[in-house]
Amino acid sequence: MKRSMLMLLALPLLSITMVVAQNGKQAQQTVGHGSPYAGGDEGARDPSFQAFRQQFIGALHRHDVAFVRNILDPQIRLGFDGDDGLNGFDREWHIGDSTSEFWTLMSALVSRGASYDAKTRTFTAPYTFYRWPRGYDSEKTFIVFDAAKVYAEPTSSSKVIGTFSKEVVQYIEWVGNNTSPPELQWIKVRATDGLTGFVRPSSVYGMYGWRVAFQKKNGQWRLVFLGKGD
Repeated sequence: MKRSMLMLLALPLLSITMVVAQNGKQAQQTVGHGSPYAGGDEGARDPSFQAFRQQFIGALHRHDVAFVRNILDPQIRLGFDGDDGLNGFDREWHIGDSTSEFWTLMSALVSRGASYDAKTRTFTAPYTFYRWPRGYDSEKTFIVFDAAKVYAEPTSSSKVIGTFSKEVVQYIEWVGNNTSPPELQWIKVRATDGLTGFVRPSSVYGMYGWRVAFQKKNGQWRLVFLGKGD
């Protein structure tokens, strides 16, 4: 299950950086290859959530177990397999262990903005879950949030053919599986102009990837959901 965390991030292509020969010298050139994705954040609509989020980010940096336990909702949902609640959380994440992937995963999620759902009165991170780019099939596209190297082949020793950053890309195929070592896991993607290559699963985010939701209960913000899927 933990290795499947590597699939958590994905979406839009903003630019590709390539090295080209020019007048006998090497020059760096930036070429747009797809639909840019600037992302967004609705957290500022509620000052209390904004303040809470800053405290939470600080706690994540410190690996502050006490802070996290204090904000966990007693009925926290952990995906859709039914193993919910505080006991389920402990079985899943072991946050008392400083090497728990909870800290890395949560930091990545909350750093990518949050969207607000008026129906459930929750903030969900990353922003993309409720604000998927229009016109893109959520099952066939990913978002690339940060600069990600694009390789010609599914190996880090192959040629780097560009960099995807803040763009929407099309999913082609998964190389490896959830039981494969991380270094053997790749996703083949294609930009809207046809540029095709391989990126690490940790570089991309799908609509139904990992997400976290917060809801205010009795005046306190609670972590009410941490999971993936639909």
